[in-house]
Amino acid sequence: MRNDSVLFASAYNPLMASTRFRVAGYIPLLRERGWCVEVLYFQHNVPERLHIVRTWGRLLRLLVMARRVCIVVLHKSIFPKRFMDLLCQANPRIILDIDDAPHVTMEGEIVAERRQRLKEAVELSRSVIVGSHYLKNLVGELGREANLLWTPVKVSRYAKIQKKNLARMNQTSDVVIGWSGSSGFNLFVSPLASVFDSLYEEYGDRVQLSVCMGEQPALATKMPVQFVPWSLKIDHEHLSQFSIGIMPLPDNHRTRAKGGFKLLRYMASAIPVVASNVGESSFIVRNGYSGILVDSIDDWHRALRMLIENCSLREHLISNALQVVEQNYDTGIALARLLDIFDQVQ
Repeated sequence: MRNDSVLFASAYNPLMASTRFRVAGYIPLLRERGWCVEVLYFQHNVPERLHIVRTWGRLLRLLVMARRVCIVVLHKSIFPKRFMDLLCQANPRIILDIDDAPHVTMEGEIVAERRQRLKEAVELSRSVIVGSHYLKNLVGELGREANLLWTPVKVSRYAKIQKKNLARMNQTSDVVIGWSGSSGFNLFVSPLASVFDSLYEEYGDRVQLSVCMGEQPALATKMPVQFVPWSLKIDHEHLSQFSIGIMPLPDNHRTRAKGGFKLLRYMASAIPVVASNVGESSFIVRNGYSGILVDSIDDWHRALRMLIENCSLREHLISNALQVVEQNYDTGIALARLLDIFDQVQ
C-alpha cells in the first residue's frame, strides 16, 4: 500500500455538481503531485430490479478497494454503523466529506434517525470535512471537530467569461437576472415572482430572467423568462449571459447547510450577486462590498432595482468579489488544505 494513495467513494454519479467539484476536480491535481487516486461512484442508472444487487456489489467492492489505499474519502456517503464497522476494519483512515444536510428532509425538517446515522458515521471517521459553517457547528454538536473546506472554483477557468461579462456591461443597458441550479427552483426562485413582475412593470423588456437547469421551469411572472437546458457542455458558458446572479433561499436546516457554491461561480464569472442572508451566503458575501445580502421580498426588489440602475455599483461589487474568490475559494487553495487533512489522518 502506498502512503500517497486515496480512494474517493461518492454517493452520487460523476455529473452531479458536488461530485464534479469536490471529487473529480481534485483527481488530476492529486495525480500531478504523484498521488495514486481511485474513485467509486454509488449512484447508478439501472433497472429497479437490479438496484439492490448493484448496490451490494459496490459495497463489497468498496471493502476490497479500501484495503489497498492509504486513505478513504467518503463523499456524502453515510453508511449504517454495521457497514462502517466493517469499513474501519478494512481501513481505519476514513475521511467523511459532507456538503449538505444529510439529516434533514427536502423541506428542511430534522429526521432523528438520519441524525443518529450521521453521528455514528462521524464518530467512526478519523476526520470530517464539511462545506459550511452550519455543518461545522453540527459536527461539533456531535462531538467532533470538523475541517471547513468549501466547494472550490478554479478561477482561471472563468477568465473568458469574466471578459465577456465585463465587456457586455459597458455595451448595453439591458439586464439579465440569472439563476442556475440542478433543483429547487420552485422552492427558491418562485417566491420572487412578485418581484419580477414589479421590475418588468418598471423596466419592460430591458430586464429579463434567465434560468439554467435540467427541466423547463414553471414560473408565473410577466417578466420574459429565457430557459437554458443544462448540459455538461454549457456548464460554464451560460454564465456569460448573466448580468446579475441571484441565490434566494428560505431559512431552514437544509438551506443553512448549503455551501454557497452557486455564489462562488457567479463571483468568479464577474457577475454581481444578490443572495438571501441565510447560511453560508452570509459568510461568503460582505454586504455592499462583494455582493448584496437581503432579508425580505422588499429587500430583493430594492437590491435588484439598485443594480439594474447602477452600473458603477455592479463594477464595484464585481471587482471586490473577484479578489475574495481568488484569495479564499480557488481550487489551488482548497487542494493545499485537503493535502494537510490527508497528512493529519495518516
